[in-house]
Amino acid sequence: MTLPDSDTLGSYIGATRLINFTEPEDPNTDIGADGANQLLSSVAMASRMVARAVVAFDALEDGYVVDHEAVWGRSAAVTPTMEKVSTGVYNIAWPETVDDELGVEHSVNLRFVSSIVFESGSFRLAQGTITAANACQIRIANTSGTLTDPNQVVIVTVI
Repeated sequence: MTLPDSDTLGSYIGATRLINFTEPEDPNTDIGADGANQLLSSVAMASRMVARAVVAFDALEDGYVVDHEAVWGRSAAVTPTMEKVSTGVYNIAWPETVDDELGVEHSVNLRFVSSIVFESGSFRLAQGTITAANACQIRIANTSGTLTDPNQVVIVTVI
């Protein structure tokens, strides 16, 4: 498995750990099983919490995408789609499936969302909710709790 999936050591090697058949011949150029197990275990653990995608959108222009990046790339084919539902409410969707660097197809499975509003002079609250395996909804309100459209860019990170 690779990102965007969440992995375990077993998903990389099909076992709980690697074992040396023989000791590494040259520890300067060869990696032993213990080192490989540590490396793969660290990568697997990080895969559970690394951000999958980030998108910045301009709320003034009905939520058009200003910039985006994802573990699956930033090409036009994987640009998230934006929909302004109503004042202060925006839907964001990524493709349902993406290809990794090896050309293997994966289903997008988002679990957490965090959003930040950058607006000078006004404090805005942003709340994100995962609405589908590949989508989220962002709700933006003022300090009174009234939904509002900010005057600046909103940045959304999904894990």
